[in-house]
Amino acid sequence: MRLLTGLVATLLLSCSVQGANDMAQAKAGFKTKAGSTNLSKIIRYENFDDYESGTKLSTLPGFSACANTSVVDKLGYAGGGKSLRTWIAAGDEGWGRFGFEYTAIPKGVSTGSTIWWRQAFWVPADFNFRTNSGSLKWFRIGRRTIQGDKNRGCTELQLKADGNWRSLVEYDHDQWTNFDGAKMPRGTWAMYEKSVFFHPTEGSITLWKDGKLVKKQTGINTIGSGVNTAQVTRLLFSTYFNGGSPKTQEAYTDEFALAIDGGGRKDSVFLDTDAQGNKFIGMATADQTLPPPIDPDPPIDPPPIIDPEPPVEPPVEPPGVIEDAITLAHGKTVVHIREDEVLITSDKPIIQG
Repeated sequence: MRLLTGLVATLLLSCSVQGANDMAQAKAGFKTKAGSTNLSKIIRYENFDDYESGTKLSTLPGFSACANTSVVDKLGYAGGGKSLRTWIAAGDEGWGRFGFEYTAIPKGVSTGSTIWWRQAFWVPADFNFRTNSGSLKWFRIGRRTIQGDKNRGCTELQLKADGNWRSLVEYDHDQWTNFDGAKMPRGTWAMYEKSVFFHPTEGSITLWKDGKLVKKQTGINTIGSGVNTAQVTRLLFSTYFNGGSPKTQEAYTDEFALAIDGGGRKDSVFLDTDAQGNKFIGMATADQTLPPPIDPDPPIDPPPIIDPEPPVEPPVEPPGVIEDAITLAHGKTVVHIREDEVLITSDKPIIQG
């Protein structure tokens, strides 16, 4: 029975990863702006513009645990396209409803691997990040033991009540580190990217905001050690409000991008480089990497309309020269003009000259 269960799980993960790869290939029609990340080559990129408004995120390959998260036809990052809306009721902790879980991670992403995960976020002016644990779980990378039989917690970045960040590596040492200076804005979009290098002693967590490095935490255990050495199995975006959400509220997200070095992948060769020399996904979006539209050939001006030549009027004969005139006795005068003879009635004789 265990063997059958394992085979089914492996098959489902394989299908999920393949589905994600197929989605990436489907977007391979756009090209890369010189120097920026090639979004068509990394393991997953989604701007959600290809889906109908109202599509449940859980129907997309690789996504789950997101009953209250769906595609909406508004508020796309940078003012265009579609985004994801997720909402939570007051008092709800949100597991399986708020945020999302992404599970299409290749097997073997463990010690020595690196993950880059980027998303844009928009929260309303009155969004409340407060939880009973001091910070809201937001950017979480989940780990399980190599055998897959035990949860080893998350390597994560959480949002404090004031909108600033702090990192946490769960279970092995529960180490907290503040990442101040990159506060989540309200009422406007912001692009955040998190990178984790997984290692028991030389691990690192890096955060960027809108393409600029905020902080790089180094020399930490990000993967576990010994019998607890883990592998990465999932990403979790704000899936849990400790103590329940303080109010009914919503958030929007867009421009999901994931790159991995590990598990048979080497996505770093397709990535951009920040000002400090670190590899990262950066600010590339499909709108920026699309080739510029080709202007159609300009319309050919029709030839000017040439007015037809006016009809040639027959030459007007100059007034004839009276060759001779004879006045008849009964009052009629015969006038000879060239070869035509015209009879003109006149009371008086025509006087020539």
